[in-house]
Amino acid sequence: MCLDFPFSNGKMTVINIYACPASIPKLFCKNVEFRKALKEKVEESEFVVLGGDLNINLEYCDEHKCAFDYLKDIGLINCFDAYSTKKESWTKFPWQNDYIFIKTLKNAAKFRPRIYNEIPGSIAFVKEWSDHVPVEVIIDFD
Repeated sequence: MCLDFPFSNGKMTVINIYACPASIPKLFCKNVEFRKALKEKVEESEFVVLGGDLNINLEYCDEHKCAFDYLKDIGLINCFDAYSTKKESWTKFPWQNDYIFIKTLKNAAKFRPRIYNEIPGSIAFVKEWSDHVPVEVIIDFD
């Protein structure tokens, strides 16, 4: 899903992606059409928020590195670089699969990632129905 909004003197683009775990190498590393379309969308927008259940993790699999490298190469910043949003019972390490990446003009916005360790009552149903932990990025525009 991709939405464009008027923003300052240009456009803000919001992109949501769900990547099936088996599709990661194909989608981010080998799918030329997808890579080209995503790069063009990022380049034509002044501000981009890309988020979703990407099912990628540097600690899990080396082939996922190409996805992180590609997103970085097209100018997206991983808001959760130093955080983990999930711990699966079958792994020995934190498994993060929900991400938010942004592109912003230099010094145009500050962001603070937030991961819900304690889920607020209004979204507590997430624990019952999902294996994910809600993530949020608060973006401050000067």
